[in-house]
Amino acid sequence: METPGLHVPRLQMYVTRGGDTVTVRGIGEIDLNARTEVAHAVDDALASECPNIVVDLAGVPFMDSTGVHGVARLYERASTAGRRVRVVGASPLIGRVLGLSGLGELLAGNDDHAA
Repeated sequence: METPGLHVPRLQMYVTRGGDTVTVRGIGEIDLNARTEVAHAVDDALASECPNIVVDLAGVPFMDSTGVHGVARLYERASTAGRRVRVVGASPLIGRVLGLSGLGELLAGNDDHAA
């Protein structure tokens, strides 16, 4: 149910390639309603076959277990193929959630997000 006067735009995911890096950028909240967009972005990033994958969460104010699962799935599949995954732009709260989920090592400057 939507709260009157409150509009949360649907998550937008962008996957862009530059050289040997593919960047997955989210704009909006990553929650259960965004599971399809997250899954497609993960698949697109992996299909690029770039050795470096960057997940940019600067435009993500909220992320639940859907986002954590997406990052974990991306990391698992990419690392199996010898590829590197980094997370940038995470808010302190999202960084903490990733840290508590065992994904803190992926955070760029992860000393700032120690669990």
